[in-house]
Parts: sequence; structure tokens; C-alpha cells
Amino acid sequence: MKNIIFVSIVAILILLIGCEKKEDPLVRVENNFDFYSDVELKRTDGYTKVFEDIDAHQITEYTKIPSGYYIVSSSDVSNEVGFQADKNKKYTIELYMTDKQIPAIRIKE
Repeated sequence: MKNIIFVSIVAILILLIGCEKKEDPLVRVENNFDFYSDVELKRTDGYTKVFEDIDAHQITEYTKIPSGYYIVSSSDVSNEVGFQADKNKKYTIELYMTDKQIPAIRIKE
């Protein structure tokens, strides 16, 4: 009898884990510059998300985006950064100054 109860509990747990709802990724921008900035996310299929006029030292609210591979750029940063946005994950795109005072972008999960 104990085995039947144990197997039933395990089966229920497996069903609950397997039925976990898959949510779109969430992304926000953290601007650590001393000036306002814009950030653009692009996918190869043409989808684009733009965060405009993010004030200095501000963090935007999280926004849902479709999962996929993104290239992140800013008019204030010379390099681009790529990342894979997966379901049920949260990402912060950080604009910051390197030790050599060069504007840069990094992705934090």
C-alpha cells in the first residue's frame, strides 16, 4: 500500500513539473551612464525592440520579448552584444563604463 501511495505522489509531481507554464523572457535596461541613452534589441527574423531615452542611472521595468537570439546595440556604445533569450528567464541589459572609461554593454541573467 505504501508503494502505491509513493508511486502516486511521484507521478503527480512529474505531471506538475511537466505542465509548468512556459512564459516569454523578460528584459529590462539598466543605464549606469551619466547621460540618457537608447538600446535596441534585434533578431535575425526582423523583430526589434527599442528602449528610448533611458535616463542616467535608471532601470526600466521588465518587458516581455519573444524567445530567440538577440543582438543588443546602443548609439552610445561602439560594440554590440548577443544573447539567447530563453523562456522563463529574466535579463538585464546593463550600460556601463569599463575601467578605461569606455562605454560598454553586458547582459546579466
